[in-house]
Amino acid sequence: MMDGGSFSSSIGDSIDFDEKDLSLSDKLKVFKSSAFNPDSYVTNRCRHMSEKEIRHLCKYLTDLRKASAEEMRKSVYANYAAFIRTSREISNLEGQLIALRNLLSTRAAIVHGLAEGINIDSLSSSEGSTQDDRSNQCNSDTINTESWLGQFVEKLEVLLAERRVDEVLDVLDEGEHMANDARSKQTLTPPALLSLQKVITEQKQKLAAELAEASFQSSVSAAELRFAVRALKRLGDGPRAHTLMLSYHQQKLHDNMQGIWPSGTSHGVAYSAGLSQLVFSIIAQATSDSLALFDDEPSYSSELVTWAVNQTQNFSHLIKRFVIASPAASGFLRPVAESVHISLGHCSLLEAHGLTLSPVLVKIFRPCVEQALYANIKRIEQCTAAHAAADDWSPTYPPTGSRSLGTASLAGVIASHPKLSSSAHRFNTMVQELCEDISPLEILQLSEQTLEGVMQVFNAYIGILIKALPGSVDNENLEGSVNRIVRMAETEPEQISLLANALLLADELIPRATAKLYSSQQSNRTDDTSKQSRDRQSRPVEQRELKRRLQRLVDQLRDSFCRQHALELILLEDGGVRLSPDMYLNIDGNLEEIEWFPSPVYQEMFGKLTRIASIASDMFVGRERFATILLMRLTETIILWLSEDQNFWEEIEQGPRPLGPLGLQQFYLDMEFVILFASQGRYLSRNLQQVIKNIIGRAIEAVAESKIDPYSVLPEDDWFAEVAQIAIDMLTGKTQVGNLENVSSPTSSSVLSHGSLALMWYAEKDIGKYKMSPPVRGKRPKRKRDGNVPLQVVDCTPLQLWLWWNAMDTFDYGEIHKYLGFLTSIMRINPNREVIVALLNFWDPKNNVFHFSYFELTPTLEEIAGYVGYGDMHWKKLIAPRLISINRFCKLMNIRNTKEESMKKGWVSLQFLYDRYGRQEGFQKYGKELCNKGSFEAWKIHRRFAFMVDFLGTMVFPRREEKINIRLAGVVQILIKKDYTMIPMILADIYRALTVCQKGKSFFEGCNILLQMWVVEHLYQRPTLTRRQIIPITENMIEFVFEVRPEISLPEDLAQRIWEGRLIMGIKTMVIEREKGEVHSDYREWFEEHSSPPVRPERSVKGPIDQEAAIRIGIKRAMREHHKANQVLRDELEHARAKIDEQ
Repeated sequence: MMDGGSFSSSIGDSIDFDEKDLSLSDKLKVFKSSAFNPDSYVTNRCRHMSEKEIRHLCKYLTDLRKASAEEMRKSVYANYAAFIRTSREISNLEGQLIALRNLLSTRAAIVHGLAEGINIDSLSSSEGSTQDDRSNQCNSDTINTESWLGQFVEKLEVLLAERRVDEVLDVLDEGEHMANDARSKQTLTPPALLSLQKVITEQKQKLAAELAEASFQSSVSAAELRFAVRALKRLGDGPRAHTLMLSYHQQKLHDNMQGIWPSGTSHGVAYSAGLSQLVFSIIAQATSDSLALFDDEPSYSSELVTWAVNQTQNFSHLIKRFVIASPAASGFLRPVAESVHISLGHCSLLEAHGLTLSPVLVKIFRPCVEQALYANIKRIEQCTAAHAAADDWSPTYPPTGSRSLGTASLAGVIASHPKLSSSAHRFNTMVQELCEDISPLEILQLSEQTLEGVMQVFNAYIGILIKALPGSVDNENLEGSVNRIVRMAETEPEQISLLANALLLADELIPRATAKLYSSQQSNRTDDTSKQSRDRQSRPVEQRELKRRLQRLVDQLRDSFCRQHALELILLEDGGVRLSPDMYLNIDGNLEEIEWFPSPVYQEMFGKLTRIASIASDMFVGRERFATILLMRLTETIILWLSEDQNFWEEIEQGPRPLGPLGLQQFYLDMEFVILFASQGRYLSRNLQQVIKNIIGRAIEAVAESKIDPYSVLPEDDWFAEVAQIAIDMLTGKTQVGNLENVSSPTSSSVLSHGSLALMWYAEKDIGKYKMSPPVRGKRPKRKRDGNVPLQVVDCTPLQLWLWWNAMDTFDYGEIHKYLGFLTSIMRINPNREVIVALLNFWDPKNNVFHFSYFELTPTLEEIAGYVGYGDMHWKKLIAPRLISINRFCKLMNIRNTKEESMKKGWVSLQFLYDRYGRQEGFQKYGKELCNKGSFEAWKIHRRFAFMVDFLGTMVFPRREEKINIRLAGVVQILIKKDYTMIPMILADIYRALTVCQKGKSFFEGCNILLQMWVVEHLYQRPTLTRRQIIPITENMIEFVFEVRPEISLPEDLAQRIWEGRLIMGIKTMVIEREKGEVHSDYREWFEEHSSPPVRPERSVKGPIDQEAAIRIGIKRAMREHHKANQVLRDELEHARAKIDEQ
């Protein structure tokens, strides 16, 4: 919850009233309105605030409203007795005023009657005679009334003696009616009227006394009580009747409580349940009787509430004294929570009768529950420390009899409960019990205290785990650490078990326990829908904040683990340092031949990380992310130590002996070795990669200060990668020393493919012409172009494309790889133009095959797909490059309509796209022209899209003068949105380029690099007919190959039908070899007669190709390079997810 003072200070300048001259009461009227909506008010008043600030403000106001309502309710209950007392005094005063008014009315009637009874002597005789007659008549009526009065009194006495209460009440009602009639008609003399009223009052009092006396008898039944109460109310003594009814229920409660008084058998939760049920059932019965007999009159309701509160308080004090006081002091939360929960449950049933007594219970029980909670938290700390002292730190599944497992099956236990050490199991069980006990008591609002308690005990447990690490003497002063006896974790499996305890508790078990608090609040909530929605929105925020706090504690343990192992690796037992600058500075002065291999300290680092990875993979089954983050942090700790070691860099940069070329080469090899094994282990983070690049650059600058060109003495990156890979194979036992080639010199490295078939180098004598460009230095060899050769091909990657590629990061590479596979690797290959010129002489455009002297070859879809890395593309649909408008192209490229004239001709230049997306300053320079909404992240996404269009337009589907066809934007859009393949499109473009170039066109508008890779592979692995071979099942391939000519446009639907109707060969399809005479005689006769292209038949036959060895080698290369290229992407994704979890 946000602190009110700090929050008001932050928003005090932004929220103010517009009417500054109004008084405070006028300003507050808007808040008193029933239609006041805090969300809309805050949104309108705080438009300049961020969404997060407004959300925090709304949450703060909502919490403040809850607290205010709770405080008001507490205040009402605290002053309720005074309120009831004042109300009763006012009711008594009203009764006295009514009695006084009746007395005055009676006295006024008497005075009026006496005044009218005086005879006037001045009346005439006729009038006197008339008055005498009337007087005689009145005297006669008076005599009759007085006679009725005597009978009335006698009748009442008889009925009272016979206890005929209903008839007595009827007679009294009749007497009151007669008295009222006599008063209005003046049929009784004043003394007689007073006598009648006195008789009625006396008889009522006598009857009420008898009814009250009878009601206090122990043998009276509930029906008799209700009859007496109803009679008393009819007599006009309602307050006495209501008090009598409450007294009866109180006496009944007292008598029944004697039967369940706490004893040896009923003490505890059972006593709480029985007493709670008794008390609140009698209160409910009293409430029902009060409503039935007295309706909802305020005076009676107030007396009922006062009585119910007193009974609830007496009940609470009994439960507190006999049930929860002792367990609360001892830290046994379970009996305290169960007793309070049962009491609150019975109390909540009264809410159906309109009676809410839970605040009374909360006021009395909350201090006891808080005491039990804090004592239980202390007990968890002590119990966990005791178990840690005897823990052997070996992970096991929880015991089947533990409460956390219940009756679950063994499979369910393994799936839901990870392996922990004994102390962690005990800690988890106690935390689960704590949350389970507190979760039903949502009304006590102890969730925050419980969460803080859980954080406190977890912090204490982390301190114990840190102390269990060897060399933890330096950590004794950590916050939350205590001086306890802890068994030391000596071996690496035991130390990783410490991490497993902390990681699994923080990531899964503790959040699972605390989620019970939120789930209970949700199930018990009866608020409106808007409030529930706000709670659902705030609950994930609270859970994420809890996970972040837990993760920070885990990071302390992980940092201690990494620091300990890093120091073991870096420091010697005698206090020396293994990572010293001498290991690089002494190399250049050594006259012996150097055997290039990673330094011993990095070999040991690799061995340690390999062991830890193996142990962690066994310990974190199904949770590999934990192991990845651990290895990532440990590697970063070691490299960061090297990066921040001032003594090391002072010797390298300013020492008396400069860093020489060989020392730089060894340093470069060590760093490449770290990058390679971290990448293969999938724990190469972006931070680690950047730090290594920075320290490599720092070492290169140190060499450059010695007037030596570092780039001229360093070999290519492939040499470093090859040596590092050989070292990894040797250290892991995959390669023996005797089987290695000489890698002591960069120039003698073998020409091997690093990756899939798409990364295959040409096996030429002068291999130096075809080396890969080093990505670290960003340079590549230039190649002169021969302008006299008629045929022109894309013989080098454009500089803008290279700069664009190097400007992107690893995440961009991974996203592009999703759609283009290894196709981007062709940028690193320098093709030989003469190969294409030579191939044109063998191309048969009619049958789309290369016809050599005695066999035929043609690129297949499977081969092209294998180069790219997406060999399995049979189930995908093919992409047909459709025409798109200029507006559509601009929309796909997120460029506002521009006046670029080339778009009207269907192309754009490479420079046009590079200026807007290739340069880093393109975001600022062309911000108004690009549709990025001012977001740099959106620009980076559009940048990847533009690069794929640029790459396809310059390297795969090239046109003269680096013109990029705008149709390719639609192709890239389909690649991203749909799971289509462009392999048929690439192959068709190669076929078309061969055909039109054979006819005289001077520019090869196809991917000549893929074509050269294909032909070099087949020429250097000449097919033989001495083995069985895998080729398509049919010998006649002409019906599956169609010719694409520039002047003929093949309809898209026809192309789709041909593609969908193609024949796919099985993986085990075999063709019998020819040399053994196992082919059909017709085929042999045809092949011998048609060995030259001029006399070939209409339907071409593709001869079998021995691809078994090539496929086997290619698969191995493709798998290795595929994993190598994707490891960085996977590591980055794992690192990003870890960052999200920590946030």
